[in-house]
Amino acid sequence: MKMSRVLLMLAAILSFDLSLFQAVISLRPKWSAAFGAPPALLADREWLLAAGLFTSLLVSICGAYALSGAGVITRLPFLRLGLLGIGCGYVFRGTFVIPQMFFVGHLLSSGSPIPWRLVTASLIVLFTGLAYLAGLALRWEALSAGSRDAPRGGAWQATGVVSRMQQRQQI
Repeated sequence: MKMSRVLLMLAAILSFDLSLFQAVISLRPKWSAAFGAPPALLADREWLLAAGLFTSLLVSICGAYALSGAGVITRLPFLRLGLLGIGCGYVFRGTFVIPQMFFVGHLLSSGSPIPWRLVTASLIVLFTGLAYLAGLALRWEALSAGSRDAPRGGAWQATGVVSRMQQRQQI
């Protein structure tokens, strides 16, 4: 398997993991507070759950785009642009780790506990975004609409099952 597909599959797995994590923490206000949910959202459990599940859905769609770019599922619309936007969004959010590290340095000097959960979450998001962008960069030509390697029918098309079924229908 090509490295570009491996990177996009890794990005999909990380996105689906983040989606599941987001759905789970939205069930408990205490868990959401630990990961920085705003107090106004924490005060209303229904809004917290709705916002968490909506975010989980968006992150799942990002995972589907990564699977499409890897050729596992059917090509989604605006695939290259979508992967670029998703990768940049993840990297932008992941770069929040830089001010968090300065904050950790300040906490270390003051003797306060370190919020490793926030730093770790930002690093995972940053790594996910880099996997999207690297996979896209390595697969850019293959993802063009007219490319022979462009994902069209997913895994079934790649194995030839779809083409054999189409040949049977023509007879």
